[in-house]
Amino acid sequence: MPGSVDSCPWDDLAPSALHFCERELCGWITQPANTWSNLAYIVVGVWLVRLALREDQRGLAAIGVIEIIIGLGSFFFHMSSTHLGEVVDVGAMYMLSGFALVTNLSRYRSRTGRPLSGSFCVGLYVVLVVVSITAIAVFKGEVGVWLFAIQAVVAGHLEMRMYRRLGPEPSYRAVQKLLLVFGLAWAFWWVDILGVFCDPDNHWLQGHAAWHVLNSAVFYFLYRFYAQVHR
Repeated sequence: MPGSVDSCPWDDLAPSALHFCERELCGWITQPANTWSNLAYIVVGVWLVRLALREDQRGLAAIGVIEIIIGLGSFFFHMSSTHLGEVVDVGAMYMLSGFALVTNLSRYRSRTGRPLSGSFCVGLYVVLVVVSITAIAVFKGEVGVWLFAIQAVVAGHLEMRMYRRLGPEPSYRAVQKLLLVFGLAWAFWWVDILGVFCDPDNHWLQGHAAWHVLNSAVFYFLYRFYAQVHR
């Protein structure tokens, strides 16, 4: 009952649909390990923004900004364990998947001699993010994760299409490192969500916390690849 001595700070909000290994506590920070590990996103994101400005890649500073927003969104989600936090968290992730999708579509059209206007790309990006956030807000559960995965797959398909039809970019080393780190991070995500080697009362280190830390490096490799193809 709201306001009773037994109530927790977030009890007035609907709980999240996704739950992880870490046991949720009654407090302002319900999942300490999964919350504080998001600082990795914020630290790396700030560094990427400064790196992009220093290397005169101002357009790619957006990658660092998106990483910061994802870190803040995920921090709030795991701090509160609420559906609102879930929407904010996954909604921030759509900013990344939408960025990669629209960027690759723009690159593909440019390389085929049919460039898209900047206003069209911005409009498409906004529509993708808004529609995706609306979907996760209305349809609870794992739909948000799968919608993010679909957008990431489409972005990857466009990259492969450019590779096969238009020839490779100068180097894919950054992409290879990105996939390696993301694959390892994704493994930790599944280990956590399936409860493998799960210790719910370990509030210092969790598989999902490792997912956060490893994923923070993925943004750096994404930046490195796009910095190369945008020169």
